[in-house]
Amino acid sequence: MFGQCLASGILPLVVLDSERFYYYRGLKEYADEPGFLRDTFRHFQDAYYALFSKYIVRAEPTKEEPNSVGSVILKQHPPGD
Repeated sequence: MFGQCLASGILPLVVLDSERFYYYRGLKEYADEPGFLRDTFRHFQDAYYALFSKYIVRAEPTKEEPNSVGSVILKQHPPGD
């Protein structure tokens, strides 16, 4: 899923072992409450962004997709930076 996010210009996410039960709950309850899984993904994306923001430019959601989490552009840094 990580590679697919990058290929699609979507901010990737990492499901940490300590938080995997939120992910499982979101999958289980998606049919009845899809917002929980989306919010869980946003939480994971925010955590990823906090760690790697030095290398990421995050686009703002558009008017056409106000609930999107935005696209990603990876910054190019010289080696050793």
